[in-house]
Amino acid sequence: MRLFAHAGHFSLKETWDALWQTASQDLSQAGGATVAVIALHDWLRDLVQASGFDSTQEIVMLEWSGLTLPQIMMPTGIFIRSMTVQDLPVVAEVDEGAFGPIWQNSLPALSKAFSQAGFATLAEMDGRIIGYQISTQNPFGAHLARLAVRPTLQGKGIGAALVADLTAELLRRGLTRLTVNTQDDNKASLALYGRMGFRRTGEHYPVFTLEVPAE
Repeated sequence: MRLFAHAGHFSLKETWDALWQTASQDLSQAGGATVAVIALHDWLRDLVQASGFDSTQEIVMLEWSGLTLPQIMMPTGIFIRSMTVQDLPVVAEVDEGAFGPIWQNSLPALSKAFSQAGFATLAEMDGRIIGYQISTQNPFGAHLARLAVRPTLQGKGIGAALVADLTAELLRRGLTRLTVNTQDDNKASLALYGRMGFRRTGEHYPVFTLEVPAE
């Protein structure tokens, strides 16, 4: 679920219940689905819990302060370059393989993210795209919106190489703050960012999911 909003003069719960009833019926008729919600506010948490959603994990925020530049060894045979529009279909393929269903980004979503990116790069090996990152720029620095590596090549330093290249570029532009978020149960991701000098900010948001069965 990407967005829920309602007019202030209508009841929050009544509006949610009406919309969710219709949405869940549509999903059921379409073959069922797993619905996920990141509850940024307590009122949304209360609504989805009342509708049967369960808390399954948390999103945690991390920050790199720019005080130290990550020192890594570039994996042999890896080349990093800027992303282009023509790369997006393959980028979507990499994304689908790297994430579970509720976290995957479609080609249209990645195309929109690319159009809004301040920094977007690819890792290639033998001319094949094997990983990518998309980051946005803001008045305070940048946010690493997406980092993905093909599953068969994870754990080989490719993600670290993309992040190190990104932080070096940020420093060249005079930016010294980079944020990122990941799941609290994604141990590999947390370990990677820890090695790269990221620290938790203390911000965390629960993720709620609900299985809507097929009709």
